[in-house]
Amino acid sequence: MIELRSDTFNLYLLGVQDDEALAREGTADVIVETRGGERYAGTVRSLAHLDAGLSGVYLPVTDTIVLRELTSDHVCTAVRDLLEGGVLDEVFLEVLEQVG
Repeated sequence: MIELRSDTFNLYLLGVQDDEALAREGTADVIVETRGGERYAGTVRSLAHLDAGLSGVYLPVTDTIVLRELTSDHVCTAVRDLLEGGVLDEVFLEVLEQVG
């Protein structure tokens, strides 16, 4: 898991240990915890991973951010932009219950 902290949120990229593994996998599930206590879950994918998965006419994608280049810096930038725009809850699912 890659854990990234900023002044407005914590971001957890699940199932990968570093940017090299993230780029190689092309996809990762994420949890975003805001300073206000909200939690959101979703997926990040590279454009190449998305294109490789397109075997038919369409590929359904929900709760996902598609990035041209999948790096932890780019994921942080995207999440920051979505938070600042007030639309993170329109892209990712809000986690309403504590797990565990």
